[in-house]
Amino acid sequence: MKEDKINIFNSYIKSIFDFNSYNFFHEKSLGRAFLYLFFLTILLGGLSIIRPMYNFNTMLDKFTTNYEKSTPEFNFKDGILDVSSDEPLIYGDPQMSYIVVDTSGKTTSTILNEYAAGMLVTKDHLYQKDILGNIKAIPLSTFKVLSFNKDSVEKELPNLKLINILLIIYYPIRFFIGYLLNALILSLIALSLKGFIRPKTTFKDFYKLSIYALTLSTTFNLIITSIDRSVPTITTYLDLIFYGVGLLYILKALTVIKLNEK
Repeated sequence: MKEDKINIFNSYIKSIFDFNSYNFFHEKSLGRAFLYLFFLTILLGGLSIIRPMYNFNTMLDKFTTNYEKSTPEFNFKDGILDVSSDEPLIYGDPQMSYIVVDTSGKTTSTILNEYAAGMLVTKDHLYQKDILGNIKAIPLSTFKVLSFNKDSVEKELPNLKLINILLIIYYPIRFFIGYLLNALILSLIALSLKGFIRPKTTFKDFYKLSIYALTLSTTFNLIITSIDRSVPTITTYLDLIFYGVGLLYILKALTVIKLNEK
């Protein structure tokens, strides 16, 4: 394939496997590099959504199942909470905080002294203790306009999957902004080595080439972070690998560009 026929779509393959193509990328505008980044955002940014969506939906399904099986019948109306169960109910993690529910009136906020942080819910108050030991009381009458029970909450849980729409919007935007910042960091690293590799190359050239040079690093990073069980040795040095590979591509690209100028 001739260099003048390298389009946005096959630039992905060329930027990874064909170093000679970097001479073509160097001659093209920064605007074309941004267009390529937009293409990557659709391709890789779209793929980056899969794992978060899977994790979220799995978590929500597990929560819904546990809610159906473990949550006692309750009713909240006119600022009063009523729970049909033996109380107090205690939920939590010793490493984090506890939630204590007791609408019988037998438990007071002093129970929070047993925990580093936590929350007590009574029939008409919510007591919250922070990690500094401060306890704040919030009357449930504050929420008296609300009315719900176990069944009504259960019916609404599937609607939480609408959060997937936010994920579809959020992750490509995060990918695009993150890529811009990573390209900036890589171009600054390359610029610091300017005296050793290519004195005439401008920062704009470095930034433009960095967008293409990070293709393999970004693809590799996406694969590793998408694996359910990450590889500890790799993830520990992921940033070093990410920028190291990108810098190698920059150096090789500059070598190719020099040869074509002679």
